[in-house]
Amino acid sequence: MKKNSPLYDDEIDLIALFKIIWDGKIKILLITIISFFVGFVYNSQIPVNYTNSLTIKPSKQIEFLKLENINELLKSNQSNQSNQSNQLYLDRFINELEDYEEFLLVIKNTKKIPLYMMMK
Repeated sequence: MKKNSPLYDDEIDLIALFKIIWDGKIKILLITIISFFVGFVYNSQIPVNYTNSLTIKPSKQIEFLKLENINELLKSNQSNQSNQSNQLYLDRFINELEDYEEFLLVIKNTKKIPLYMMMK
């Protein structure tokens, strides 16, 4: 009797595949090294000039009225005692938002770090 042979061979010979890769190791290594140096030279040619700006202006009282919806929600969901504490938290939050001098002091004392240093 004749054995039925498949029309296609769906097996992969891993040893032959590794031999092909091992025989081409010099090409693979050279391509990797050349790509690395091309990327390195390109990265070193990019200027490292960044301009950041931030303008902080005193806001109008109307800006804080947007927070009034949050306050109303807190009032409707909780009792009067916890409502007073929520109002206290909201007032503290608004006071922190209005503390421009502290924010400016922190920004002024922040060191500028180039982007490529942050990626290391």
